[in-house]
Amino acid sequence: MQMSRVVVSLDHAAVKDSDLVLFESFSFVQILSLGNAKIADGALGYLLNLPKLETLIGLGSACSKSHQRF
Repeated sequence: MQMSRVVVSLDHAAVKDSDLVLFESFSFVQILSLGNAKIADGALGYLLNLPKLETLIGLGSACSKSHQRF
């Protein structure tokens, strides 16, 4: 039996920091890609309580290098 993954890609999307608060309602997301999104470090706090989040991809985002390993 193959397990499915819940993947959300916001690559190149016009999202704002405050948009990430919506993920509090999507606790089942396992992989989130924010590549080239204009998300700053402070917005990552909205993702801290996602119990299933395994991978956060932020290549090319506005986050500092210290947070790109989240």
